[in-house]
Amino acid sequence: MGLFNINKLTNNISDYIDTRVELIKLDTQEQIIKAVIILFEFLLVFVFATVVWVFLNLTLAYYLNTQMGGNYVGFMLVAGLHALVLLWLWIKRRKVRLKLERTMYQMIAQIEKKNPDENTGKKLPPKQP
Repeated sequence: MGLFNINKLTNNISDYIDTRVELIKLDTQEQIIKAVIILFEFLLVFVFATVVWVFLNLTLAYYLNTQMGGNYVGFMLVAGLHALVLLWLWIKRRKVRLKLERTMYQMIAQIEKKNPDENTGKKLPPKQP
């Protein structure tokens, strides 16, 4: 028997490593569950918002039809408006993408309950002027 019991020390280190691995597994599992819940909430809101948006556009198109006395003019105007928005989004796609990336990083930081501006190894995209 020496100054240190090597077998006991090896067992303690092995137990410590096993405990740390279990802790990391549980922490990862908790973060995945939170991310799935947030994703489900987002999808639920997105589906209902899309249904509302479709009905509002149909209502606007029918209203424009009655005001202009045509069968399809209102639908063409609403489609043209959406085409303009799509064109604008296509032109501004880099800014939109950077804004979405920044929002995603902030959501991840919120899930981790960390401040998104502190240096956590994750670089946030720069804000656009």
